[in-house]
This record gives sequence, C-alpha cells and structure tokens, in this order.
Amino acid sequence: MKNIIKEIEDNVGKDSKDGGKDIIAYINREDGNEKVYVECKLYKTTELNKETVRAFGYTVNNDNINRGVLFCTGYVNEDIRNMDTKIQIWTLEEIIILLNAHEKV
Repeated sequence: MKNIIKEIEDNVGKDSKDGGKDIIAYINREDGNEKVYVECKLYKTTELNKETVRAFGYTVNNDNINRGVLFCTGYVNEDIRNMDTKIQIWTLEEIIILLNAHEKV
C-alpha cells in the first residue's frame, strides 16, 4: 500500500497543462454512463483553496461532466468540501482508507 501511495505522490506532483483534469473516468451504471473528471493535488504544506475548487468546478460544468473528484494530500476544510455538490474532495487519509478497504487478502 505504501508503494502505491509513493507512486501516486511521485506522479501527481509533476506540473502539467491538463486543462484541470488528471484522469477522465468512464463508469457504466445501470441508470446510464457517467463521465468523471479527477484532479490530483499534491500539497505538502498548503491547504486546498476555494479558487482551485472553483476552477475545477468550472471545468466540470463547462465540459458538461457528471461530477468531479479532487484528490488532495494537503489540508481540506469543511467549507471547501461543501462548495460544489458536483465535486467530491478526498484527503490523503481518506484515499488510504479507500485503498485499504479494497485490498485483497
């Protein structure tokens, strides 16, 4: 598990001109297909700010995407989590819990 997190940290930390999305996920559901943008932020000492969430939300809405997921290794306050209902924000701790929950025994 630690190797996965280290690999994510190594790859996400690189600057790129991706237009506000690092991953585009396509999910087939019983009620239809869903397209999800994922943005990854590697912050060691910085907290996620409203401008970053607002810009990502603009990209999600402008591209007519179902929802966005923002993975952030830095601090996230509750006000930012509730800014946009189409944007889910996951902290590093939550990502680790999610990965551990799906780890094969």
